[in-house]
Amino acid sequence: MKRICYLLLVLVLAGGCQLPAAKKTSGKVTAPSARSDGDNTDSGEDGTAQSPAPKVNPEALARFATAESLLLNEKFDQAETQYLASVEADPSNEDLAIKLARGFIKDQQPDKAVAILTKPATRTNASTQVMVWLARSLLFSGKTNQALAVCHKVLLKPVETLDGYDFLIETLAKGGQTLEASKALSRLSRNPKADPDYLISLAEIYSIYSKYHPNGRKGVSSQVIEMLDRAAKLDPASGDLLKRMADEYSRFGQPQKAAVFYAKILAGLTRPSGLRDVVREKLANIYLATGDRTNAVKQLKAIVHDSPTGYPAAWYLLGTLAYEDRNLADAGRSFEQAIILEPGLEQAYYDLALVQIDLQHNDEALGTMGKAAGRFPRSFVGEFFSGIINSRLKKYAESVKHFTAAEEIARTGETNHLTKDFYFQFGAASERNHDLKQAAEKFQKCLALDANFAEALNYLGFMWAEQGENLAQARELIEKAVKLDPKNAAYLDSLGWVFFKLNQPGQALPWLLKAQEHSPEPDPTLLDHLGDVYLALHQNEKARQAWEKSLTIEANPEIKKKLSLLLGGNS
Repeated sequence: MKRICYLLLVLVLAGGCQLPAAKKTSGKVTAPSARSDGDNTDSGEDGTAQSPAPKVNPEALARFATAESLLLNEKFDQAETQYLASVEADPSNEDLAIKLARGFIKDQQPDKAVAILTKPATRTNASTQVMVWLARSLLFSGKTNQALAVCHKVLLKPVETLDGYDFLIETLAKGGQTLEASKALSRLSRNPKADPDYLISLAEIYSIYSKYHPNGRKGVSSQVIEMLDRAAKLDPASGDLLKRMADEYSRFGQPQKAAVFYAKILAGLTRPSGLRDVVREKLANIYLATGDRTNAVKQLKAIVHDSPTGYPAAWYLLGTLAYEDRNLADAGRSFEQAIILEPGLEQAYYDLALVQIDLQHNDEALGTMGKAAGRFPRSFVGEFFSGIINSRLKKYAESVKHFTAAEEIARTGETNHLTKDFYFQFGAASERNHDLKQAAEKFQKCLALDANFAEALNYLGFMWAEQGENLAQARELIEKAVKLDPKNAAYLDSLGWVFFKLNQPGQALPWLLKAQEHSPEPDPTLLDHLGDVYLALHQNEKARQAWEKSLTIEANPEIKKKLSLLLGGNS
């Protein structure tokens, strides 16, 4: 029991287990004592009756003093015995009984907790808190029926404070009496004199109860939000109350309301502090969840400004947001800082490597991947991103090798990783590695997971059209992709191309012209296809114009050869 006694040592030294302070009456000082219940009335100097003074319980006081002395001398087991004897002599000392019981529960000795709490909790004027701790101890001891019986006794007592009711509701719910717990909550919610602290505490108790409600948070959300709204109308000023209220609003799907109170807390925190960073982090998460990237970045930058070495996750998020905005230099710096502060943040290595490739720092990207490989064990994630990185470096054979390894790892126990996106990337790398059979297999697996994955529909359809294979099926795939995204220039071009491959240039032309219309900028491949269709329709001048325009955008010997033949070898 050294752990319990060490905890008590901390409490004693902090004043947490002190007996009642000495009381000055009529110029005399009475000793602090372990109280005995009973009527003991003092008289003042004028003989009038004063408030009752606690009786001295010499044994309880002596036992407690002995325990303190033994504890300071690190005689833990003996000190524990004396503390227990002190509570036995004076069961009204609930604070000491509860602290001892909590230590026993923490040490997984709930029977001892039951033994120490039984006398204090069965007194006529026992507090709700000590009774509920007895119920919890009984529950941990496997004595569910006895625990529930104590809870029902608590429910008969007048409600003065919510102290202990969180444990009571949880005990009832754990014991399978969710209906009784619900009735108790309804009773607590009808308190007409409820202040903000009471209402917010009640919302938190509802939150505990939601773990056992058949519909979870959804089932009690209206009650929680009602409690919080009532508290908000009373305009609580305490930062602690505001934070608790905001936390519950956020937990129950009211991020906008939560943000209002987090912002209010933040306005009152003018100096750097851990609390200010926590509130900013919560605000940043809310802003990200609600699509307000500007304010999310503002909060994250404020966090790393005040605590540049304390929040690697904030640096990582800043890197992610900068990368999405294509601010590559900022993204790289943020990912690098995240890795410096938290070298175990694996994903940051892969994201940094992607940024370095985009910046054409290919050697640095390979170096970053090498560091990741040296630090982290072989895993699906590592192999998958190695596949992505090598594909971006146009090392397609190496890319396919890593995707294959990733698939093998996932099949042995992480099959949740085998998503449509994984198979799409695997298929694309296989196609670029000229393994069209494998590419088709991976794209088909992708579409088996999501039949409406437009990009995969188009990729597989176009691949078959290019090879002149499965043209009827290719047309169906591409038509579906166009239906899903009718203004996508690439899909429109693919549909025109499959009609061309089906020897239907007249059908192909409108789709290719529509693709050109929706292309954000002139595309050399689209113009090449358009030239081929014009040539098939014997519109040679338009074919010439299309191919010449394509060559001004990107050199292509095949197009140059076609143009030369069209012009009779004079090009």
